[in-house]
Amino acid sequence: MYGAYAFGLSDTIDHLPIIYRYIDSSYLMNDFRVNISELFGPRYYYSHFVAFLGKAVPMPIVFVSMTFIINVIIAASTYSMTSSIFKGSRFAPLLATTAVMTVNPFHGMGWLVLYYLKPAFLTRAIVYVSLCAAVKKRVVLSISLACLSAFFHPTLGLDAAAFYLLFSGARTLLDYKQHPLIGFKKIYTVFRPHLIATTILIVYVCLFWVIPYKISLIDTKLATEKFLEITLFRSERTIVPSTFSPSFYYGAIGFLLIFACSWILWYRQESTDKNMALSLLILIVSILLFCLGGYIFIEIYPTRIWVAAQAFRMLFLVKLIGLIIMSGVVARLKNWILSVVGFLIFTFICVAFGRIEGVPFLFFLVIFGWFLLSGLLKNRWIRNSVPIIIIFLLVFESFFHFTSPDKLGDYSPRIQYTSSLARVDGDGVADFARNTQKKTRFFNSTSIWWFPSDRRACNDC
Repeated sequence: MYGAYAFGLSDTIDHLPIIYRYIDSSYLMNDFRVNISELFGPRYYYSHFVAFLGKAVPMPIVFVSMTFIINVIIAASTYSMTSSIFKGSRFAPLLATTAVMTVNPFHGMGWLVLYYLKPAFLTRAIVYVSLCAAVKKRVVLSISLACLSAFFHPTLGLDAAAFYLLFSGARTLLDYKQHPLIGFKKIYTVFRPHLIATTILIVYVCLFWVIPYKISLIDTKLATEKFLEITLFRSERTIVPSTFSPSFYYGAIGFLLIFACSWILWYRQESTDKNMALSLLILIVSILLFCLGGYIFIEIYPTRIWVAAQAFRMLFLVKLIGLIIMSGVVARLKNWILSVVGFLIFTFICVAFGRIEGVPFLFFLVIFGWFLLSGLLKNRWIRNSVPIIIIFLLVFESFFHFTSPDKLGDYSPRIQYTSSLARVDGDGVADFARNTQKKTRFFNSTSIWWFPSDRRACNDC
């Protein structure tokens, strides 16, 4: 939502050639980059899925339709999740949904919504629904959905599945804290859904990722040292903490402080489900500890599995839960003056260290203003229906901003994929990454595939 919808731009330049190859086997048949992408890898299932749709429907329509549907799913799941957490509050789901769709609390890792289709965006929509199911105590459904999301982005989906198992297990233990589980039969009955969910997760990982990956190693295997060099260079700005901008840390600290204050206020309210509050806190803390592990085993002791896990990307769950809790606390304040103050503090943090798009944020202001004025309205249908209509318009808003035909679907392979980088093996890529990184630390990592065929063009990087 942070801007106009786009097709054939940004990351999709990297994704579309692979998808078109699955549609037409003769597409860029002499290109190493596209050829090697046909092997099993993180985008294997995503590319096959989109290619399957693209064979029946024109690709631009697939992308714009999926983008819109994903935004609707995110809005609906956020609304449903907030309704379950803040039961009885009709305003909390509206404010939380609008906040999630318009606000990115702090720059850097873990965006919440996006304005074009890519694997991580498709995965996020399913992960949000999965978290909603976990909040509603439907563990098996939650983990099944998380596994489904992992088809499109394995690290986000599988990381989310592990955290949701932890969240569900912690909540179950807290629910039975005053009624100790005695006897194997009772323990088994209570935790049977968790055992089923864990079994589903293990079987899924083995069948769809571990075994195919092991088979793919027969054809190609990259040494750990080379993998670390290439990956840390390719995704430096999203993996290596020392490369994150200072505004990321300022915004993250400010957001976490506001979240901590909001959580304490929420926990002290009589109507709060204490076990729910503690379980969500455990989930947030576990993600932060996961990020700490990412720092240790990426910056200090680089480890392949931690680099592949991309721990800091999971901060999107911290943002999501934080926005929901902050919105719920503001919505439950009975004094409208305190509501305005809380809203202003919340907005200041987002504006100072995050991102709020001007036009979508107008919807945010309208929702909040509607809340303050709704007490003056006697017609219940108008009071309850108008905010829902506003949120629907908010979801649709991003598609009002087409700035050129290119953004709707005029894609052509403008980038020369027959680059020197695409014609070297793993060692060559690692050497190129190491040499380029010495020259600049602000090199655009996504452009390493975009150099023209003459490798000497890289000398001016």
